[in-house]
Amino acid sequence: MPASLSGIRQMHRTLKSNHAVAMLTDQVPPEGLGVWAPFGRPAYTMTLAARLALQSGAALLPVSCERLPRGRGYALKIWPPVAGLDTRGTTDVSREADMLRIVTLINQAIEAIVLSQPGQYLWGYRATRPPPRSTPQGHPLKTPSQLVSELTSRAGIVFMQSLALLPLSWIRALGVVLGWLLYALVGSRRRVVQTNLSLCFPERSEAERRQLAQQTFIYFAQAWLDRSWLWHAPQAWVQRRVQLTGAVQELAGHEPTVAFCPHFVGLDAAWAGVALQLQVPRTSTTIYTDQSNKLVDAWILRGRQRFGHLRLFGRADGVKPIVAALREGQPLYLLPDMDFGPDDSVFVPFYGIPTATVPSLPRFARLGRAKVLSILPRITAGGYEIEVLPAWENYPSDDPVADTARMNACLQDYIATMPAQYYWVHKRFKTRPEGAPSLYEARL
Repeated sequence: MPASLSGIRQMHRTLKSNHAVAMLTDQVPPEGLGVWAPFGRPAYTMTLAARLALQSGAALLPVSCERLPRGRGYALKIWPPVAGLDTRGTTDVSREADMLRIVTLINQAIEAIVLSQPGQYLWGYRATRPPPRSTPQGHPLKTPSQLVSELTSRAGIVFMQSLALLPLSWIRALGVVLGWLLYALVGSRRRVVQTNLSLCFPERSEAERRQLAQQTFIYFAQAWLDRSWLWHAPQAWVQRRVQLTGAVQELAGHEPTVAFCPHFVGLDAAWAGVALQLQVPRTSTTIYTDQSNKLVDAWILRGRQRFGHLRLFGRADGVKPIVAALREGQPLYLLPDMDFGPDDSVFVPFYGIPTATVPSLPRFARLGRAKVLSILPRITAGGYEIEVLPAWENYPSDDPVADTARMNACLQDYIATMPAQYYWVHKRFKTRPEGAPSLYEARL
């Protein structure tokens, strides 16, 4: 299973179905996903196994594999369940003290296994790395790499704040230079774009696709730099540069509404345009994935919440609170046109290729009893044009797969109007039907 949120959900479903999940619980987890627990000495230990056991009621069975002498093979041993861990009816795992107690029990079970065969443990792995040093105020000292990352992020944010005051023509010119540099230097992502374009536009010549790829990088860079003035320039500047057109009245009132917002590079201008031009008094919602860099994450959140009232749901929040907000009349801005892996996806055509697509658009429309419309951001010489399309007719139907295929077909029509502005840098065809070869490895 993948080491991601979808993988964790899959583990939980597997356990609830009375099946087993194997896990290496003595590995050091990423920051924020563990607790310091005794393992001979304080060791940063993952909490995932304990949380899954508590949430599903599963038993924790330590398992070891001993290499037998004289080449006689291996002996697999299943040890007694972790002692003192009662998972019956327990679901509240938020208290750090409870989690520390449970993780300590797991570490004690691992210690017993190690003592039974100390020569076969992987001592070269830093499972017992020391806890971080602290400042006199008790705050952990940052490592050199963390300091470099923080300084770089702060410098980047200051640069974007300063860039906001420049004329738009200067920012766009800088975007052209940056786009060419990215196209020339970031070979791995350039090959992804070229692969996507060759799959979706086989009728175009290689020269035409290369030109389209170059323009894609330029638009991508310009849209990124445009965040400077979208998030930091005076409101009057933003309002002058972002124009809202089309069926704007569809966003008025309090009717439950799902807005299909495809991944065009000008996506960040869409919310600003809608909020500024309509001055939407009601809260809107969207699904947000946290960034690993906390400074950048906070900067993005501040920028996207600058105008209007935007409520953010994490993917771990589940469907219920999103549907409840929809039924209360809070519009949902949905971006379902990326590859989120095989979980909950269906394979429907996208440029004639079976493509893993989450059926969230018809699902939320049906559960929220909401209408569906599309919002398309387009980069223009003077800024952005945000077009609101009329509500879709007869949507959703009783067939979510057909509805998802219809979504992809509509997206193809939208892309045809501005092909270089779509987010081709994403591996849209990464997830393949079972047994099908990768479309990227074969071409890169």
